[in-house]
Amino acid sequence: MKKSVLFVVASAIGLFGNEINLELTNLKSTCGSLRIGLFDSKSSFPSIDKVFRGVTLHDVSLNSKYVFKDVPNGVYAVAIFCDENKNGKLDTNFLGVPKEIYGFSNNPKVFGKPSFDDACFELSGSKKIVIEAK
Repeated sequence: MKKSVLFVVASAIGLFGNEINLELTNLKSTCGSLRIGLFDSKSSFPSIDKVFRGVTLHDVSLNSKYVFKDVPNGVYAVAIFCDENKNGKLDTNFLGVPKEIYGFSNNPKVFGKPSFDDACFELSGSKKIVIEAK
């Protein structure tokens, strides 16, 4: 009985963490590898080298899924991009417009890269996020 009470209390305060279930749509078959970044602050978003947690998927389909497990309660944003040439960065043209597929949580409709506030969501339990790649 004491173990079940402890589990309920620990879960309620976020000690065991939550899951973020990502559903990624509209990807291209030429994706190469898919970089996914989970960000926990305005100062790091969306710099791929400053992720709270990140992953690279090599087996990518037009609609892919990924789960971040054991994520504590908090405010987060997700950024993705297809690294078609596998150089580890999102390639852009001379105007800064991405030449590779990308996307963000909340699918913000902004010109240029969105702010953390445009893409953030509050996590206080498991959550499903659908990101439509552009």
